[in-house]
Amino acid sequence: MKNLTNAQQMIIFREEIKQEICLVLNISPRQYHEFQTAVAKSYVLLMTPEGAEAVHKILNSDIYWAWWKINWAVRDEDWLKNHFSMEINPRGNLIGGMHTDAYYYWQITHDVHHLASQLSEYGVLFKKSFEQLKRFIHV
Repeated sequence: MKNLTNAQQMIIFREEIKQEICLVLNISPRQYHEFQTAVAKSYVLLMTPEGAEAVHKILNSDIYWAWWKINWAVRDEDWLKNHFSMEINPRGNLIGGMHTDAYYYWQITHDVHHLASQLSEYGVLFKKSFEQLKRFIHV
């Protein structure tokens, strides 16, 4: 990734993670995108008591979507590390895999209520980050 900007590196990172998730969950990039977008909208609705105008402003902000997608990719990367294991045996064959309910557990990782939870360290940090983002967007 020589001579790439930070933004370009983030786009490549997000794309690589998305491809890996699609592969291990056997979902299409479209399914991935639709789920990601639905959760993003639900999160804004849940976390924006300022009203419909503020929700609209956030959902139409490139800054929000860049923030959302990089945080999503980081959660995906963490999920892959914790829920998926493939190894190469001495014969050179791939072994391992993931829990049969992998898709369900992946969805839980991105659950709106989990992300908004004040009971998890991630929820607290994610909420603070979102509040700072809203101020930056002038909501």
